[in-house]
Formats: sequence, C-alpha cells, structure tokens
Amino acid sequence: MKVEHQNKLRKVGILVVSDTRAEAAKKGKDTDVSGRILERELRKKGYNTIREIIPNNGKIIKKILQRLLRDPQISAILITGGTGISKRDVTIETVEPMYEKYVVGIGEALRKLGYERIGFPALLSRTSAGIISGKPVFCLPGTPNAVKVSIRFLLQNFDYIIREASK
Repeated sequence: MKVEHQNKLRKVGILVVSDTRAEAAKKGKDTDVSGRILERELRKKGYNTIREIIPNNGKIIKKILQRLLRDPQISAILITGGTGISKRDVTIETVEPMYEKYVVGIGEALRKLGYERIGFPALLSRTSAGIISGKPVFCLPGTPNAVKVSIRFLLQNFDYIIREASK
C-alpha cells in the first residue's frame, strides 16, 4: 500500500516493515500507526511523505528501498519495523550492508533515550542509521512509542543531517 502526501518542497520516504500491516494493506486496510506518526510529524515540519507498507522480507525491503533511493525528490528515508531480535526481523541484515557510511551515534542515542523511558527492552532494538547514495537512511523500531521518541529526536537536526549527507 502506498500513501503519498504532497504540496511541500522536501520529500521523505517512509518504509513500514510489518507482516501484519502488509497483510491488512493487501485487504485495503491501513492499520499502520507508526508510519502515520512519522508522516504527521514530518508534515508538521514541511516535508512531503510517501509511505509504503511491506512484509518482513529482505528481498522486498531491498527492492523498495532501492526504488526510493533512486527518486531524486526523496531526501531521506525512514524505515520502521524489523529492527528487533526475532527471526522475522530482517531490516538490519538487509539495510546495513547497503550503507556507504554508518552513523553509529544515532542508534546509540536512540537506544539511550528508549532505555531512559522504558528500560531494558529498548536495548534489544538494533536501530541504526547510515548514508546510501548521499541520502540518510534510518532504521527505527516499529512500536508507536519508540517511533514518537525517534522522530522527535531526529527532527531536531533533520535538515542538517540531510544537508551533510548530500555533500
């Protein structure tokens, strides 16, 4: 399922990785809360968004991510979901090998913020960030509360991150 909001100058791709959300999307139902949180917060800051919901499947993640990276209008990509430690969670294994530069501090900071709010479970998140083709790519947890914490943290310096990544 693809949902696009426009009429602003900058565009951010949002990739929601969830088997249950993807199954609902196939049936025409948008049950995705985390992706909509990202959209709302980004739009408040003047960004267009395009959101896609896909299953936890490495081949599909890579294919859609590559397509988003080729879009010259997209300046950054946020991936939510698939960052845990279960067997189905394959976002990190799929995306991190694509990083040309790995931005270690973002994952560390987000885990610290999560730990301060919810405790030990936040440390099981494999949240990460890196640069691919001059665009920042963020792999975020899939839970709505973690997404809220993540996007509020990132938006404090989002324009700066995008500008530096494109140099």
